[in-house]
Amino acid sequence: MTRTTRAGMLRQAARILSASFLGWAAGAVAIWWFGSGSLHADVGLLVAGAVLWAAIPLSILRMLRHRAGSPRTERPRTWGIWFLIAAFTGSAVIGIVRPATESWTSLQIWSAIFLLTPLGIALDTVPRLIRPAGWTSVAASTRRAVPLTLLGLSFAVFVSAVALADTVVRARQDLFPPIGTLPSELFIVSIVLGLGAILAFVAGLPLLAHTVVGLLFAGFSFVVQLVWLPIAGGVVMVDGPFLIAAHVSAALALIVATGTIQVFRPAGASVAETAVVDWLRAEAILPEKSAVEGSATS
Repeated sequence: MTRTTRAGMLRQAARILSASFLGWAAGAVAIWWFGSGSLHADVGLLVAGAVLWAAIPLSILRMLRHRAGSPRTERPRTWGIWFLIAAFTGSAVIGIVRPATESWTSLQIWSAIFLLTPLGIALDTVPRLIRPAGWTSVAASTRRAVPLTLLGLSFAVFVSAVALADTVVRARQDLFPPIGTLPSELFIVSIVLGLGAILAFVAGLPLLAHTVVGLLFAGFSFVVQLVWLPIAGGVVMVDGPFLIAAHVSAALALIVATGTIQVFRPAGASVAETAVVDWLRAEAILPEKSAVEGSATS
């Protein structure tokens, strides 16, 4: 894969941001021209605007790459988990602040959503600016005890932080119905999934470990919205700063676990990972191997 200089990365980020703005602006014009201003009435129009927002920048960027004659390069295998983390984080934030936007017009909501675009671009660009050579497997030769300790501590912090957040909500339920509290079975599932991610990493299946962490982050995003919606709506009064600290700590713990799996994973595909991928291809679940597969690192 062709390496890109830091200046080139900044130009790419600026190009992506500019193209994204054009797509967003096209959606904004459609919402302003055809919309009624009410969120409930303009849901379909917002979806159509989102399609424009995605299609226009993708078309522009594809055309620019074709005109420049840039060779096609494969994205690193680890980019998907970071995309999921960013997407579920944005989903949680939008879900939490939604009650505060009931009086907003469709165009105001559309404008606020665009603020997430620079954040998403920064999440992809900043790590590459810090280390243009990539982060995957940079510490693969480190003793196995180090990543296992980091993973164990990360999942322990995650479960503890979620439990503390649940305790904060339960502590103020004496005068209210039990809204936003979690059954103990969910904590057991979280512990089992955390152990599963550690075992997958030990077995040389970092992709499976990333998948497990993604499932945990997706479930955590849903739980955060479940807890905060009644609080944001004024139904339940809790210690807000402490609850925010607990939820942020839980999210950071999963992010640390994700980074640990990426940085300490073996260089290249392990024997176990290759065997699993070959089996999935034999079952026609995955497509056949491409010529450049596995050649890129992040």
